[in-house]
Amino acid sequence: MDNRFPLEVLPKELSAAIEHKETTSNWNPNALAGAFISASAATLGRNVSFYNGEYTNTPIFWVVLVGDSASKKSPILNFAFKFLQKLDNDWAAETEQAISEWEENGKKGKRPNEKHVLLKDFTIESLARILKTNTNGVVLLQDELAGWLGSMNKY
Repeated sequence: MDNRFPLEVLPKELSAAIEHKETTSNWNPNALAGAFISASAATLGRNVSFYNGEYTNTPIFWVVLVGDSASKKSPILNFAFKFLQKLDNDWAAETEQAISEWEENGKKGKRPNEKHVLLKDFTIESLARILKTNTNGVVLLQDELAGWLGSMNKY
């Protein structure tokens, strides 16, 4: 039984990038495919939904990469989410500037919303605030599954 992810179902450029990293860096192609699919799903956000005739359902996508501690899961995730990390950094700078201007103007009007696509370190309170204003959704990217599961029982 072959348990290799069928790279032929992915766009050629993506499957070529996965095969390149497998050859040059000895990265697991299944893990890399999962990470890229997860990052790609994050870019869709709420732009994709399914209507069954009664209600609309927006999918939620969960990906967990499981492997030994030396299986390069962190570099794989960083590589797959590089674009979203840059986008999130750019948005964070814009948000910081807008909040700074709002504060300099005596906090008149509504506080500027935080714009995010990627969250790595968050509290439940900050997540609730961010989801309220980022209606297209966000990615909760945790490097360690134990940390993510532990945070669910924090309160």
